[in-house]
Amino acid sequence: FLLNNKYIISSHVPLSGGRREDYLLKHSNRESNVHFFLVKAIEEYLRNFTNKIKLSESVEADIIFYSGRKKYALEIESGNSINDQKKLMQKVSLLNKKFGKDWFFVVADTPYAYKYEKFGNTLTRTTVCRTIRNCFENAKK
Repeated sequence: FLLNNKYIISSHVPLSGGRREDYLLKHSNRESNVHFFLVKAIEEYLRNFTNKIKLSESVEADIIFYSGRKKYALEIESGNSINDQKKLMQKVSLLNKKFGKDWFFVVADTPYAYKYEKFGNTLTRTTVCRTIRNCFENAKK
């Protein structure tokens, strides 16, 4: 039924790591399957801590969430934008202006982390959960 209604089967490594698993995805044509999966997986993880989450497919950060009164942003990167330095720098400038130091790149594949880290704090799928958890633990202090 779902496959007949524009869903697809897409294989991904979960945020916690481990073996690839198949997921049913239905998303817009603006983002890759990997990008969409990471946005939704991170959103699901964030729901353990807050419902104050905003997802965006526009020029804003992909994920914005609140921990206490503090606002954080996550920009998911599959590695494509590293080739368009001008567009990447515009995104970094916007994120710095809106979020100061409270934003992160989340890269789909670890090798991209080294390329993105010179532009901003960069996380991988294996480090993003710990960083999110720290945002909420720090808010309690």
